Amino acid sequence: MKKEELQKYLDIQSQRGNDYGGFNHAKRHYDFLYRSFISNSPLSICDLGCGTGKFPIWVKEVFPQHIVFGIDPVFVTEGNREGVVFLRGDSTSIPIGKVDILTSFDVMEHIHPEDLEASMAEITRVSETYVTKIAYKPSGSRGVNGEELHPLVKSPSWWLDYLKIWYKDVKVMNNLFVCTNGGMKFSLGLPG
Repeated sequence: MKKEELQKYLDIQSQRGNDYGGFNHAKRHYDFLYRSFISNSPLSICDLGCGTGKFPIWVKEVFPQHIVFGIDPVFVTEGNREGVVFLRGDSTSIPIGKVDILTSFDVMEHIHPEDLEASMAEITRVSETYVTKIAYKPSGSRGVNGEELHPLVKSPSWWLDYLKIWYKDVKVMNNLFVCTNGGMKFSLGLPG
């Protein structure tokens, strides 16, 4: 992550507190995600750009057998909270090894275009399964210096084509991109 991009969010946090990073973008997808994360054996799940950690905490509460990580460059304090391991990091430097499922909700549009390739290299390094929700328009919210918070606004079809460069199989399910490079360990929210 570029220093200027990180500073933008540090400035927001110092001015607004954690209310910006506290919104749970994953909540509207809980039913789908619940069906996706059902597994007889423990899974390792990491939420990249977790903000204050509401989604990874929900995953751990509902699936205590899973190993859950939350990673954010600004809005988390490192340590173990409510069974979730929280770490500081961003999409260009994810501070963990491999996990079964990597998620991100309204994160990709925050990546500086110059960091996109490095981010995708890290995302594919960490997991063969990536579930993401991406915003397709400007944020409507500004940084403390008036800068746009979504420097990477692209159409859904652009994202679909781009994700297919990095993953063998990319589907749109429940308004989420579900990307895999093999070895599915869960049901992808499909009934039955």
